[in-house]
Amino acid sequence: MKLEKFVLAIVMVASATVANAGLLTVDTYDMLNGDVGSYSYWDETYDGSGDVGVSRSSLTGGTGDLTDGIIASGTWNAVEPGSGLPGAQLGDNGPYVGWVNYNPFITFNFAQTVNITSATVYVDNQVNQGGVGGPASVAFDGLSFANYIPRVNGTTAALSFDFDFTGDSLGVELVRSNSWVFVSEVQFFGDIVEQEDTQVPVPTTLALLGLGLAGLGWKRRKQA
Repeated sequence: MKLEKFVLAIVMVASATVANAGLLTVDTYDMLNGDVGSYSYWDETYDGSGDVGVSRSSLTGGTGDLTDGIIASGTWNAVEPGSGLPGAQLGDNGPYVGWVNYNPFITFNFAQTVNITSATVYVDNQVNQGGVGGPASVAFDGLSFANYIPRVNGTTAALSFDFDFTGDSLGVELVRSNSWVFVSEVQFFGDIVEQEDTQVPVPTTLALLGLGLAGLGWKRRKQA
């Protein structure tokens, strides 16, 4: 009887299920703050560590403009100056974070292990207007999507990418096509991978299960 209970316990260990298909919630993201041009293109709503009023300040442990659900309705010069005042000052906060002469690398962190099947990046998708251009490529965990992004003057775009990634932290790099690159929102779609119990690694579990079943069969033959 004890052996049978032991085998049952092994069967119940290390199972995993997938749930909550759809838009995934980003727990935090880490990156260098945006830069300054005609206005300040900082991530002023960021609620983690770092100085949101300093260009290229290291921002960690929080969220802000890139995951707040606010998607730019126009290009940077149409919607970015929140206060209408030129220059580098707090209060110019629009929906974009912008970087100049730098390819932003952003690490998105999730509270649980997730399986990501697609992502959408909302950008100012101009071609060389004021030194602004849509990204030449976007890479997810090193997987680069290049020569894929159409760019049209005077537009914004929702750039969608299909890929397969499982983990709790994903690095995203935007490679600029011009001096400036502007991003207003990043969204991820997929499933949460819920680990019910991981106390015993799966290979060990299978090995023990095999031994347990063999022992149970031997015990029953002996009793017969």
